[in-house]
Amino acid sequence: MSSLQRYFEPVVRRRKRGDWTAGVLTLAASVGAFVLAPTVDSPSASSRLLVVGVVGLFAPLAVLMLSLKFSRAMSALAEPKRIVWFYGVQRGGSVYEVVVGFDSGKLYRFPLPLISIKKGFCQKGLSLLAREAPHATSVYSDSNLAKFKKDPTSLRK
Repeated sequence: MSSLQRYFEPVVRRRKRGDWTAGVLTLAASVGAFVLAPTVDSPSASSRLLVVGVVGLFAPLAVLMLSLKFSRAMSALAEPKRIVWFYGVQRGGSVYEVVVGFDSGKLYRFPLPLISIKKGFCQKGLSLLAREAPHATSVYSDSNLAKFKKDPTSLRK
């Protein structure tokens, strides 16, 4: 396991656990909607409950897809030499996620929990990325985005 994987693994694991919890709760709510729908007197309320039930059944599938994406992102971090671009995304003066771009043209986002922002987790992560991938561009700009879309390897220093 690379140092980047070790650093971001707790964040990804926590995010995946939260996503699975939300998926299970949504699935439970959709099953409840299916159970309640036949007992409701109003046809419009009954049909709304059925729609909620059907939509809710897709939540676990969405969670599975997110989980697979995070797994691919963690695997990609095993090869820092393939990183061509990374940056922190700010909102409200704090960095809330780290975006890492690879020579394959894939961009992976690592969302950070609020508590990690307070602990300086993101700055440490960006410093680790700079140390492990010194050849990568570390600033976001519209021109860097255009270069990445056209030829990701052009962002190597």
